[in-house]
Amino acid sequence: EKEMCALTDAALDFWLTTGRFAEEFEREFAAWIGVKFANLVNIMANQEVVKEYLLENCRPTLLAAEIERLLENQAYRDAEVNKAFDVLKTLGAQDGETPSDKAADIVLSTALKK
Repeated sequence: EKEMCALTDAALDFWLTTGRFAEEFEREFAAWIGVKFANLVNIMANQEVVKEYLLENCRPTLLAAEIERLLENQAYRDAEVNKAFDVLKTLGAQDGETPSDKAADIVLSTALKK
């Protein structure tokens, strides 16, 4: 019954996509499963190294402001890249080669040997 009331309420508000009910669900679900972050770098560091624009923070104005800052401020962009790369080094990322590139090389070389 609660779900039907929420559905009716959302329909009367003319919500055709996500809205306040989806945001509430996402927040409660994240709390229920104990997730603080979605990005692997942040999960590994157990802190927000890479900015996450999820839930109520996923708004065009916030995204546009961050993109503009990254594009226009070289020092800020470099600092953000370096913070993420420092965490990725714990997975063996060095000299610009990412862990996924290393894994791909290993898989490819193994496949070519057969």
